Amino acid sequence: MPGRPAAQSAFSRKLLDHGIDARPARNAALIALLEDVPPPILADMLGLHINTAVRWADIARRDWTAYLAARDAEPHSQGDTKDAPEGQPGQAATSTPQGGP
Repeated sequence: MPGRPAAQSAFSRKLLDHGIDARPARNAALIALLEDVPPPILADMLGLHINTAVRWADIARRDWTAYLAARDAEPHSQGDTKDAPEGQPGQAATSTPQGGP
């Protein structure tokens, strides 16, 4: 309705109808804000419950080194080209014998 503020859920739904998911950007913005602002102030600024702001602060401070180490230790999928030899991505390089056709 003109002249009235749009509800957050209605705006998000309209974006999703066009294939735009705003949640990742919102989450990244919250984490970036928490690098500069303590949770109680962020809660007041954005109208969040203090517990929600504290949970986001815990996520922002989380140490991801264990996850990254576990991810690096996983066997690579066939489509992964990181360790693939020369040739097409995900395929081993083939060579013909020197005296071949």
